[in-house]
Amino acid sequence: MHITNIRGGGSKEAISEANLKSKEHLRTLGLYFVEDAYEGKRDDDASAIELFEPHPLLEELLIYDYCGSKFPNWMELQSSSIMLRRLEICDCRNLEVLPHLSMLESLQILYLVELDSLSPKGLFNGLEASSTAIAYPNLKELTIRDMKLWEEWVMETSSEDIAVMPLLRDLHVYDCPVLKSVPHQILSQSVRELFIKNCQELAISCLPPLLEELTLDGDAGSLSRSLPYKYNTSLKSPHSTLPQGLSQLKTLQINTSTRLIPTQDTSNFESSGLQLLNVYFRGIATC
Repeated sequence: MHITNIRGGGSKEAISEANLKSKEHLRTLGLYFVEDAYEGKRDDDASAIELFEPHPLLEELLIYDYCGSKFPNWMELQSSSIMLRRLEICDCRNLEVLPHLSMLESLQILYLVELDSLSPKGLFNGLEASSTAIAYPNLKELTIRDMKLWEEWVMETSSEDIAVMPLLRDLHVYDCPVLKSVPHQILSQSVRELFIKNCQELAISCLPPLLEELTLDGDAGSLSRSLPYKYNTSLKSPHSTLPQGLSQLKTLQINTSTRLIPTQDTSNFESSGLQLLNVYFRGIATC
């Protein structure tokens, strides 16, 4: 079920009559608020979304263009009976903190886009108070995109013994131009695919040890600047600047608007077992 053109201040009676909480066979719910030119906070959005509480058996929840500063209480999603597998929160520019999601046992896909007002700690809220030994226990895909003001990715846990996203396989980070680093908990043993696009300030010195596929699009920060290519003006010594963790890498794809020509010595790539190297120049394969 997808509900569009939601505007705070509309008919609460009509929303209440829908009684989504009683619809146990509803598996997908998309809530799309009115996509006006950005007008700042719309407090009525908060009162409207309060009425869309779904049944705990819901598997996919999508929220777009919500203009409140926080989500309703029903989105705290703490119960182990919650079956949510996919969550998309997009273009919610006033949202200051995400709900506590770390204990959702069924959550496998998390998609976060253009959340301009989130604080550094607000992006992954609740880990510092978590009493569980595993946070995001079954999350497999994490995409974060268009976070223009996001400088720090903070993941504070109450104990060093807490495992964070132990099954994460695919990590995509797009268009976060001032993001400086990724927490070590994220670049863990489980990550197999890493995609970074237009993150100019991002510094990664050590790749996940079992990484199989790495895609760099545009300026991917330190990773773009560490590859052994001619005309890479920031490259001083390929042997000293290549990031650690290339041993299992099978695919490296680079999408760039600047023509890159491999240096004569690519022994570091060869010794890593790299099977496929694609370099795209404005979308056209060059080598």
